[in-house]
Amino acid sequence: MGGNDRMELSREDLYERVWTTPMMHLAEEFGLSGPGLAMICEKHGIPRPPRGYWAKIRHGQSVRRIPLRKITDEALETVTVTRGVKAGEVPLSSSANRAIAFEQHPENLVSIPDSYDEFLPVVERTHRSLHAARPDERGLVRPRSKNTLDVAIRKVNIDRAMLLMDTLLRAFEERGFPFRVEKRERSRAMSVEIEDEVVEFQLIDVVRKKELALTTEEKRKRSEDQWYYIPNRYQYVPLERLEFRITIYLGRNVRHMWGDGKTRKLEEQLNSFIIGLINASERLKILRKEREEREQRARESMRREAEQRKQEKEENNLIQALDEAVSALHRCGLIREYAEAFRQAEIKRNGRIEPGSDSEEWLKWVGEYADKIDPIRHGPSKLPEDSRLNSNFE
Repeated sequence: MGGNDRMELSREDLYERVWTTPMMHLAEEFGLSGPGLAMICEKHGIPRPPRGYWAKIRHGQSVRRIPLRKITDEALETVTVTRGVKAGEVPLSSSANRAIAFEQHPENLVSIPDSYDEFLPVVERTHRSLHAARPDERGLVRPRSKNTLDVAIRKVNIDRAMLLMDTLLRAFEERGFPFRVEKRERSRAMSVEIEDEVVEFQLIDVVRKKELALTTEEKRKRSEDQWYYIPNRYQYVPLERLEFRITIYLGRNVRHMWGDGKTRKLEEQLNSFIIGLINASERLKILRKEREEREQRARESMRREAEQRKQEKEENNLIQALDEAVSALHRCGLIREYAEAFRQAEIKRNGRIEPGSDSEEWLKWVGEYADKIDPIRHGPSKLPEDSRLNSNFE
């Protein structure tokens, strides 16, 4: 997707990611297969969660990490993840290919100036808000003011982070990529629009959660009561790594993360990050098209099912009308048989049926009633609305 991607992480950082993100998801984020990521972990001596680890996490059970042991080979302290173009990756439109070629041209390198005389307004608001904020338990500050950026930074890195964001937003403006920030109920989001697709991302200062060793007293209490609560069991260790992250998961063939490595700082990866945003927008476009096609298929399926139900209902109504007609015809035949039997009985008894007699009136009414309910003469008494048979009985 726009050339080979190389990403560097510290061994500790990858260890932290492996124990906080399922291997399958992490492998997809890195653009690797599961076995490929496992081989990298094995090479660098990084232990992986055992079978059943994530199930215990989901059920709130206590789990313990396999500690990361020290290694003697310093070269293995840095993990390099390389992913190339693979079959099945996101196909790029011609406009996306042109945009990526633009980013790859040396003349279009996005470089960080030593300083700006004045930050962009949204960056300046964020800058002031970060300096006024108090660090959370991880040692990170987030802006509290309205219309500020989605960043979580240590105090020491505020100026650097704002310089990165200001440079990136100016690059967006030069490329005609609209940028926006959005305040949500319990969070905020920042995004860039590329080819009519909105890609959300954030800038974070990566810290590692480290479990503290239990004191002798805590071990004693835990041995007596396995549910004994021990507060402040963790501390957060900064990894000296700023990182841009695309916050929506887009599949294994889309890179989601750019951060400081031992050989390349984030400042040197802004064009690569913009390429990643372009790739993400292409993936979003494909996902949106797939979603629209699924919705169209669902609507068509619902339409067919509704039509089938309508036809079944009409068929059932026709069957009911037929049953009623057959019943009426049978009853009509019985009534006429009765009328004839009654007539013959009267003639046998009286020699004839006297005009104007009760017997004549009765037979007249019986005959008229038989004619009235005769479905052959009048058609069925009831047909479904809009039935294809209605016109035959008009």
